[in-house]
Parts: sequence; structure tokens; C-alpha cells
Amino acid sequence: MSFASNVHEFWTQFNANLPQIKADLEAQNFEKASRIVEDTLKICLNEPTFMVGLKDGAVDLVLTPEGQKAPLFWLEFIKNNMPSSLLGSAVCTLGKQKVGKNFGFKMYGADVTTDDILTYPRFDEQKFDLEIYNEQIATLLQNNENEAYNLAFILLDNALGEICVINALGALTLLKAPKKDGVKLSDLGVLVERNLGADILKDPLLGATVYRLEPRGDGVREDVVVGSSRLTEIINEYLSGEREIFKTAAANGIKICFLSYGVGGAEGLEIRAQVEDELEECGEFLQIIGGASGTQRAYTDLICYDEERLAEILPSIEVKFRIKIGVHDFTR
Repeated sequence: MSFASNVHEFWTQFNANLPQIKADLEAQNFEKASRIVEDTLKICLNEPTFMVGLKDGAVDLVLTPEGQKAPLFWLEFIKNNMPSSLLGSAVCTLGKQKVGKNFGFKMYGADVTTDDILTYPRFDEQKFDLEIYNEQIATLLQNNENEAYNLAFILLDNALGEICVINALGALTLLKAPKKDGVKLSDLGVLVERNLGADILKDPLLGATVYRLEPRGDGVREDVVVGSSRLTEIINEYLSGEREIFKTAAANGIKICFLSYGVGGAEGLEIRAQVEDELEECGEFLQIIGGASGTQRAYTDLICYDEERLAEILPSIEVKFRIKIGVHDFTR
């Protein structure tokens, strides 16, 4: 079974279980409701992470990527494939949402509010690095650095929303002493939106990053000169020989791959654009996440949710454009 088929089966079973999930939530039997949802999500996800609750009378399923960019793609695929028949009785939300401007939080012995926390952001065009100071967090930092940083990330997820933290946060540093001109955490969201735009707070798959490389040879992907990607983490892993994202996706039946076309330069760019136009019409089972141009070839990067359907459509594209298309796992 493909991931796409498993997602369809998940929503079928979720619909069947929905009355019981809602009844358990209304009875505040949260553990039972969560267990039903987890068992149902395991139809399509190997290790599901989520939250479930009620929102305006509807069951709200929040799919959480746990701070990682890559799962956003397949979680969005699940969200976008929610049947229209569930509208009104269920809501599917992507990522933890910000809880409001002012809130308090207790964890690891610390009891803080967003007004107690000072932040010092440094913005560039697409991201911001952040320093944070709070007396209780500074004390926790001295005793247990992991707990201090975990608390800081949880606070940021709640203050800005998980999508914003994934999209825009660069380096995070916890300070042992305050600096001048700090911004309260409760005001940071407004500042982020003003500097980076409103979409940074909510668009899960925002933009693409351009990268340039020195060709390392004439082999497949060794000849790349320039590329762009909405998931630079997979590019970095490929170049370093790592496989974590690829393996996580594969465990869920998802294929992260790239297509190669045997012509480089301007002609390769033209072929790539034509093929991608054809592939865009197949968005129900794949996502184009980037591409690259090399001295010998051009490339299209994909997340594929149904390998059989991809194999079915490529021969007709090859015939239409009189090219040979190679399909390669995003690993070395």
C-alpha cells in the first residue's frame, strides 16, 4: 500500500471513529480519545505525533512535526486530503498554534509568563537568531541545559506558533544575564511579522532557498552548479552522506527522490520546466520540493506518496518530450 492509499484509509477510519472520539473528549476522557486517534493515525504514520481536542464543537486534530521541517510536507498532505464530508465535524490543523500574546507556563520547576521573558532578535531577510533571558530559565540553564532549551522551545512554539519557529528561527541562545533593550516574548510575534512578513507565522512550506555548488564530477548529481529547495535539510544530508530524513520518510512509505534529465545548461532548464508543468497536474500524489541545474543534467526534486503512479506517468512524459528520465533515491 502506498502512503497516499494509507492516508485515504486513515481518513475513512477516522470518520468511523469520530463520534466516539468526540464523546470521549466531551466527557473529558482525553486519554481514551488520544489512544483512538493514535491507533488510527498509525494506519499512515509510523510514529504519529499529534494533539486532539474540541474547537467550536468540532474535533480538532493537530498534526505536529515536533520542530522538524521535513514532516511538514507529509503532514500537510494528510491535512489536504481530509474529506470535505468531515468539514464542520472535524478540523485538521498543522503544527502547534500560538496560544495568545500573554500566557504563563510551568515546567521543570520554573513558573514563567511571556511578560517575564526578554528576547533579543537579530533579523536577516528570511530568518532571525534569538537570545533569551529569564531569571528562572537562567537558573535552570546552570542545572540542566537540555531542560532549559526544551522549555525555551516550548515557550516559543506557544508564543509564535510551531510553523513560525520551524520556518524562521535560526540560532537560539539562552543568556545568563540580561542585556539592554530586550523585547518581551509577548511582543516578539508582532516584531517577527513586521520584519519577515505575515506568511512566516502560518505558511508551512514557505519559499525556497537557492544554493550554489562547485561541480565534483560528471556523475548524477555530481555536476550540480545551482539549485533551489524548499527542504534544504535533504540537500545537506545528501551532500554529507546522511540518510535520516530519507529513512524517516521511507518508514512511512514515502519516497524522497529526484528526477534527472540527460541535458544540462539552458536546454536542461527548459526541459525541467516543461516536465514540472506536467508533474504539477499530479499534485494529488507528489510534491515538487525543488530542482537543480548541472553541467550534464537537470534535476527535479520530489516527495512522492505513490511510487507506482509515478512510474505509470513518466513513460508518457518521456515520449512527449523525447527524453529519458532517471528516478533516483535522495541518498548517496
